[in-house]
Amino acid sequence: MQENGSNRITDQTVSPSGSKPQFRVRQIKSLTDSGVPGFIKVYQEAFAGPPYFENYSAQWVTENILIPHLPYWVGIAETDAEGVIAFSCAHPVATDATPEATDFLFAQSADQIPFDLNTSAYGSELASLKSVRKLGVGAHLTSCLFRWAADNGYPTVVMRTAEQGSNSIRLLQRAGAKLLPFVQDVAGHGAIESQSERRVWLYIETKPFAGFDMNPSDNSAQP
Repeated sequence: MQENGSNRITDQTVSPSGSKPQFRVRQIKSLTDSGVPGFIKVYQEAFAGPPYFENYSAQWVTENILIPHLPYWVGIAETDAEGVIAFSCAHPVATDATPEATDFLFAQSADQIPFDLNTSAYGSELASLKSVRKLGVGAHLTSCLFRWAADNGYPTVVMRTAEQGSNSIRLLQRAGAKLLPFVQDVAGHGAIESQSERRVWLYIETKPFAGFDMNPSDNSAQP
């Protein structure tokens, strides 16, 4: 199983129709990448708002988000005018990159998880600037994450998001994700205080996203 991926979906330009912005999707592989400051800025802005209201330092984002994910998937969408406008992250479930989440998964009863956690990926992060939400950017970037997983031998991606107020649930379900039959209480379990204390979990099969075509006219989450 490849850990770093072929990066076949990077450096492509997407030209959505209507008012949607023209953007490129590419993969960050090192802390020296020019997209790192933009990634941090979007992360801070996205999670400072509802439903999370979480405040993160640049150092925290670098050490706890970027560094653990760089060997796997850190995808960004960027424009010439604004730089980074959205991102997604993923890693194999069977790593300690985000133990607060993956330890919870491994503690669940096997009959509640209809796939093998040891061969699955965890889609750990998805966020965008408020100015580009509901314009298809997040949906397209999510499809890129699913393609990374498919291309690297992970047949399933499992994800979590806030139980209330999350924009991601509908986006993921439109892509074909299904809810898992449990909810995670995260109150008091993280280093950062959050006003969103419960997480729902979803999963999706990645096979339909293998070879996902980043056609400039296609900005949907469907393969």
